[in-house]
Amino acid sequence: MDATEIPLKPPSVPTDVPTSDVEQIERALIDASTRVPVLMFYTSAIVWLLIGTLLAGFVSIKLHEPDMFSGVSFLTWGRLRPAHMNVMVYGWASMAGMGTAIWLMARLCRTVLRHPLLLVAGGGFWNFGVLLGVGGILAGDSTGYQWLEFPPYAAIVLFVAYSLIISWAVLMFRFRRGDQIYISQWYLLGAFLWFPWLYAAAQLMLFVVPVQGVMQAAVGWWFANNLLFLWLGAIGLGTAYYMIPKVIGRPVYSYHLAAIGFWTYALFSSWTGMQRLVDGPFPAWMITASIAATILTIIPVATVGLNHHMTMQGYFPLLRYSPTLRFTVFGAISYTVFSAVGVLISLRSVARYVNFTQASIFYHGDVRLDVLHRASAGRPRVALCLAHQTAFLGLGLWRRPHDAHAAPRRFPARREHGESLARFQREHTNDPSVSARPQPGRAPDDGRAFYLCFPFWPDAFGPGPHIQRSNVFKSS
Repeated sequence: MDATEIPLKPPSVPTDVPTSDVEQIERALIDASTRVPVLMFYTSAIVWLLIGTLLAGFVSIKLHEPDMFSGVSFLTWGRLRPAHMNVMVYGWASMAGMGTAIWLMARLCRTVLRHPLLLVAGGGFWNFGVLLGVGGILAGDSTGYQWLEFPPYAAIVLFVAYSLIISWAVLMFRFRRGDQIYISQWYLLGAFLWFPWLYAAAQLMLFVVPVQGVMQAAVGWWFANNLLFLWLGAIGLGTAYYMIPKVIGRPVYSYHLAAIGFWTYALFSSWTGMQRLVDGPFPAWMITASIAATILTIIPVATVGLNHHMTMQGYFPLLRYSPTLRFTVFGAISYTVFSAVGVLISLRSVARYVNFTQASIFYHGDVRLDVLHRASAGRPRVALCLAHQTAFLGLGLWRRPHDAHAAPRRFPARREHGESLARFQREHTNDPSVSARPQPGRAPDDGRAFYLCFPFWPDAFGPGPHIQRSNVFKSS
């Protein structure tokens, strides 16, 4: 099998294009080919976020007014709470993460999708599985295991959907152009492979060939913790490793540190989870091994934090100009802080006091999920659009017009914003490839391209290269 036998191909760049513009045109062609599936994944994620927020409101009301809606079975706290958490994990977080990962994999592998609607079909099946699972929970078919509450018939649909999605990620990696493998690809490919292993192993040990007695709780906590580390966390770290160097225009500080961080992250994170069972009826070695693994996660946390810090060294003033960079750096810092908190509350002397308190629930569920998914859902050019003067966070489709001055008029702060960033780069770097590259404030000359508007204005990428409409649609 070669790349011509599958729905992937390298970008078709016209022969008369200057060499300096080839990379930018390739990137635009890749973005155009992934536009539809990524738009679908992000739109679905936003819809699920709104549904999850509505369910969270009902959960909060039930905590204060438990008798409210007490006569309606599907509005009881015991059904609303797991429905809310599963919507946030599998609807909002996973859909946003997969959309980001698909876009990044296509860019890093430098491949163009020929039939993106197949990915859309996978996303549609995933949405159907989540809808079926949430309906099953509200109808009383919950399994009772945290983040595994979806009934078996919903889990089967999710498996079929994920098979369609992961096949694309693996194919893109298999037929990538070039021999270099970036650290972001390590984390994204690892996340794509770890999730089915986690989900299938938990389903097998809890429902197909169920383990006995208290071991079911051990399997449940192992799955919940690793879902955060090896699925959501891996996508978040992979995105951060892409966005920080891309925005500031310099490579990752140390690939040796990145490799150490990745392999220790994969090794130690997979042993965590059972530290939540301190003083429970479990073998002491099992809990101790999990606590030790949690403490050892300080190694990947430290290496990742050091790598990000050294990459940003001398470029921290760019945080003033780039909202994208601000959110990415905030997510990376938050990952370090909350990982340290996780190590602290895993210690036996601390766990005895916080294991059954709201502090533990706050950390393990809502906060870490929110922090890690800001790192995985809020970055690429394909997302939400932020004008400099407003706090607007919306999802829309922006069609770039032929008029060379239309985009600066639509976003009046864009030109000034890009020029400020360009001026800083010229003054603070000796790398001619950074200061000489096309600056983000430049208005497009002509041509037409379609982008999903993205939340934090992508000042490091700008309006995109000069590209003819026929080339975009020919390659899509």
